[in-house]
Amino acid sequence: HMAQEAITVEGVALPDTGGNREGGTGSGQTRSASRSGEGHGGSRNKKNEWAQKAFRLLVCRQRAESTEDGDSAVQRKLLCCSLWAILALAVLVAIILQVVYTRPNCKEETVKVEEAVGAQVGQGLTRRDVLEMLARSVSSTEALSTPGSPQHAALEWLITKDQVIGDRFEAKVVVQRYIMALVYSALWSRDGNPHSQLYIWDYNFCNKWKTYCWDDFEGIDMVRSGSNILVPLSPDVHECLWDGVGCYEGTDTVGAITMMHNNSTGTIPTELGMLNLEVLLLPHNKIRGTIPEAIFTPSTLEAVFTPSNPLKYLSLAFNQLTGTVPDMFDYTTNLRKFDCSSNQLTGSFPQSLNGLQDLELIDTSFNSFSGTLPLDFSSLPSLGMLEIGINRISGSIPTSIGSHNNITLIGMFHNQLTGTIPASLGALSNLKAMHLSMNLLSGSVPSDLFDMPGLLGLTMVNNNLDGTIPEKIGNLSSLEWLNMDANSLTGTLPSWIERLQSLWKFGVGYNLLTGTIPEGLGNLTHLRYLMLGHNHLDGSLPSTLRKATKLEIVDLSDMDLTGSINFLCDNNVSFVSADCGGEAPEVMCDCCLFCCNDHKHLPTCTEHISVIDLALRYCSKPTEYDGGAGTKLCGGSL
Repeated sequence: HMAQEAITVEGVALPDTGGNREGGTGSGQTRSASRSGEGHGGSRNKKNEWAQKAFRLLVCRQRAESTEDGDSAVQRKLLCCSLWAILALAVLVAIILQVVYTRPNCKEETVKVEEAVGAQVGQGLTRRDVLEMLARSVSSTEALSTPGSPQHAALEWLITKDQVIGDRFEAKVVVQRYIMALVYSALWSRDGNPHSQLYIWDYNFCNKWKTYCWDDFEGIDMVRSGSNILVPLSPDVHECLWDGVGCYEGTDTVGAITMMHNNSTGTIPTELGMLNLEVLLLPHNKIRGTIPEAIFTPSTLEAVFTPSNPLKYLSLAFNQLTGTVPDMFDYTTNLRKFDCSSNQLTGSFPQSLNGLQDLELIDTSFNSFSGTLPLDFSSLPSLGMLEIGINRISGSIPTSIGSHNNITLIGMFHNQLTGTIPASLGALSNLKAMHLSMNLLSGSVPSDLFDMPGLLGLTMVNNNLDGTIPEKIGNLSSLEWLNMDANSLTGTLPSWIERLQSLWKFGVGYNLLTGTIPEGLGNLTHLRYLMLGHNHLDGSLPSTLRKATKLEIVDLSDMDLTGSINFLCDNNVSFVSADCGGEAPEVMCDCCLFCCNDHKHLPTCTEHISVIDLALRYCSKPTEYDGGAGTKLCGGSL
C-alpha cells in the first residue's frame, strides 16, 4: 500500500485518492471526523464535501472507496475526460462565433442596427454618440473620422445643424437623413441650377416620337402639393421637400433623387445604394469616379429598409465617369430605363441586361465599350430604344433583334460591327429610326428592311454595302431622311424617289451610281439636304429642282454633269458644290462655294465631308446634335 498524502482545499484535509483502496482506515477516520462536526461546523463540513467531489472530478482522480472496483474507476475517468472534451469544444465554438460576429461587414452581409436603435440619450450616451453609432452602421469609421470627406461633413451636419431628428433616434429616420446629407455633400453644387428638379418637366425628357419619357414616376411625389422647392441640406425641413428629392406617396421614404445640370464634380457615394430608390437621375454634371456596385444590389440595411432593389430609372449620362458598368443588372428586375451615355466608360457591354422584362431603354452611346453585343433581344420584350453608338462594339448584329416589335429607335453608328444587315430587322413594324453608319457592314441592303410602314429615317453611311438601292423604299411615304453615303452601291437613281413626299434629307454620295438624275426629284418640295456627288451620274440637273425652295445644302461635285445650275442660286441655297472649276468648267454655277474639276481635285472636293460639318459651316440657321432625334440640319430635324 502506498502512503496517503493529505491535500488541503480551503483548510480541509482531503486524502490522496491514488493510495490503497483496500486500506480504508485513513479515509474512514477522516470521514468520521467530518461527520462528527456538529453545530456551526456541520454546514461548513458539508460544503467542504461538495468541494472535495468537484475537485476530484476536475482533476480526474478517484476517491479511495473500498467498494469500488477497477471498472468503476475506468468509467469515472472516461466520464471525467468526456466532460473536459465537451468543455473544450464549447470554448472553441464560442471563440469561432465571436470571430464571425465581430468581423468587418462584407457586401453579402446584412448590417444589423437594432442594437444601435435601442441606444438612448439618458443611458450614458450623448446625442453625438447615438448619431455616430447609427452612421457607423452605414459608413466606415475611417470615412466618418476623415475631415473633408462627404461622410464626415454629413455626420457633422446631422449633429450640429439638423433640426428635424431631435432626440427621436428611429433608425430609418436617422439613417435615411444621414445618407441624403451624404449624397448632397458629395454631389450637390451651389453653383449649379438652383431648381434642377424642374428639369424633369422643362427639359426635353421625351424623344421626338414620344416613345420614351423620363417623367412618368408613378407612385412618387416629386413636388409635394402646397410645398415650395427648398435648397438641399435645409436643416429645418424633411428631405422629401428638398430640391430634386421625391418620396413615395403617403410616406416619408425617399424614392427618387434627381440632380441634373447641377455642375456636380464629386463621386457617387457607395452608401447611396442602401436607399430603396426607384429613380436615380444624375445626368449633365461633372461627376467623376466609378459607378458603385451598391446601386444595383439590394439594400444591406435589413432592419431599416426592405432588402430589395426597386430601381426603375437610372440615368448617369453626360458625366465624367470611368471604369466599367457593374454587370449586376440581374438584381434590378424592375429596371425600365438605363442611360450611361456620354461618359468615359470602358469594358464589355453588360450581359446581365438580358432577361429584364420591363426594360424599355438602353443608352450606352458615346463611351468606349468593347467586345460583342451580348443582347438576346428575345429576352427583352419591352425594349423600345437601343443606343450604343460611338463605342468599339464588334461582331455582328444579333439576328434576335427582330424578336419583338416594340423597338422604335436603334442607334449602332460608329462602332466596328461586321457581317450583313439582318433581314429580321424588317419585322420591327414600330421602328421609327435606325442609325447603322460608320461600321464595317457588308453585303446588300435587304429589301425586307423596308417593310416597316412607320419608318421615318435610316442612315447607313460609310460601310461596305453593295448592290442596288432597294425598290421597296418607294413604299415608305412617311420616310423623312435617308442617308446611304460612302458605300459601293451600284445601279441608277430610281424614279420612284418622287413618291417620298416627306423626304427632306437624301444622301447617296460617294457610291458607284450611274445614269441620270430623275426629273421627279424636283417634286420633293420638303427637300433641304441633297448629296449626290462623287458618283458616275451624267446629264444635266433637272430644272424641276427649282421648286425645291427649301434646299440648304447641295453637293453635285466630282461627277459628269453638264449645263447650268444657277437656278439654285435664285433659291438662296447656303452650300452648293459642283464641277464648276478649271478653264473649261462642266457646270455653270455662280453661287457655288466649292468649284471642283475632273483634272485638279481640291481636298474639299474629294474628301467626304460630314453632314454636321457642312451644317456648322454653311447653314443659315443654328445646328445642334441630339442623341435621340439626330442632327437638326439647317432648321430641319434628322
